[in-house]
Amino acid sequence: MERIDLKGKRVLVVGLGRSGMAAIHALRRLGAEVIGNDRKSRRELGEVADQLEKEGIKLLLGSHPIELLNGIDLVVTSPGIPFDNPILVEALRRGIPVWGEVELAYRISRAPFIGITGTKGKSTTATLVGEMLKRGRFDRVVTAGNIGTALCREALDLKEKDIIVAEVSSFQLETIERFRPLVAVMLNIYRDHMDRHRDMKEYIAAKSRIFENQTEDDFAVINADDPIVTSISQGIRSKVIPFSLRRKIKGGVYLEEGWLVSEIRGDHSRIIAGEKVKLMGRHNLSNIAAAIAVSMVMGIETEEIADVVLEFHGIEHALEIVARINDVTYINDTKATNVAATKAALEALPGDVVLIMGGVDKGNDYGELIELVKEKVRHLILLGVEIGKIEEAFRGICPMHRVRDMCEAVYLASSLALPGGYVLLSPANASFDLFRDYRERGERFREAVNAIRSG
Repeated sequence: MERIDLKGKRVLVVGLGRSGMAAIHALRRLGAEVIGNDRKSRRELGEVADQLEKEGIKLLLGSHPIELLNGIDLVVTSPGIPFDNPILVEALRRGIPVWGEVELAYRISRAPFIGITGTKGKSTTATLVGEMLKRGRFDRVVTAGNIGTALCREALDLKEKDIIVAEVSSFQLETIERFRPLVAVMLNIYRDHMDRHRDMKEYIAAKSRIFENQTEDDFAVINADDPIVTSISQGIRSKVIPFSLRRKIKGGVYLEEGWLVSEIRGDHSRIIAGEKVKLMGRHNLSNIAAAIAVSMVMGIETEEIADVVLEFHGIEHALEIVARINDVTYINDTKATNVAATKAALEALPGDVVLIMGGVDKGNDYGELIELVKEKVRHLILLGVEIGKIEEAFRGICPMHRVRDMCEAVYLASSLALPGGYVLLSPANASFDLFRDYRERGERFREAVNAIRSG
């Protein structure tokens, strides 16, 4: 793909987090004149501001003044900036393009993209796909995006024979223009981010944009067990490759007699027995089925795909077993930032769970957790600033305990857990009340567990 020419263009980067910093450095390499903007003060940004100023980047901090748009050719915005922010709205009114990191990375890279979205399972699936594609013909495989590494940090150095596996969120898809993944994956759609999107219709519309620019030469890997995803797929132009755990599905990947089977290449290929998969939970079989579908489309050999699945133990912070202490298993599932992910975690465990929940509510509906909590949760430990809604939802269902920090949460959980049981951190909420991000929340959990193990 031909790379866009941004030499001499005046570009405003709004939001100086991980993706904003990566965008600035890529734009500078392309010869653009860059201005950095963030609502945080210089003091709050600290070393980030110092570094950018040393590099000669002009900064305007503390607010998003509309005057910044004067003379600007392009606005690049971070995923954390709502699309209805006045500066973005005004930019669009003036006819100034507004791109996010996905669009910018796509425009400056020569490598094809695999795009993976959904409410849950994105990071696991993207990691699996990346590992599978490394067994193929590509010179270099990069897994980036919402998973951790900013896309713009990698995109500029990739060539036609490389490939990018991009985990993309609804926030990132809001700002695409020409982004066209060779393979687009839709894992599932559940209620999430109602603090950002006005309603489910808007959230679904944002997710659906991953297919928007695809043509008949591209592929759409879709979850045939999810009615919303199935409905979305009926209007797209690309070749649909379905996956299912519930039924045999022609031309796709499905679960049959305990085996994940593929018909993508016109035959009936048994890939791997479900009992050999090391990941917990039926939802992870669905993620594996999606990864198999992508890899089959991209020409990876069946044996190589099976080897990757056999060797894969999961990713950090997603149903990650941290320790077993006095016959109690401690599980870090801090990536569960919505109700659907916490539901999947509880479904993966047999019972006797002490569950740590709470954080920043994203318009959650806890109703779908009630029966699982009744069945499997012995105690509910609540950590975070917005826990009143959780208390209301589970009042009378199981004992609940408020705590002030992660250390207190884990020590209390250890005293309440039974031998053979589980202490599960699966918050169903965002982490930005007490922690920098979900990773820090998971690290604090791990540290507290290790402190108990050390005595």
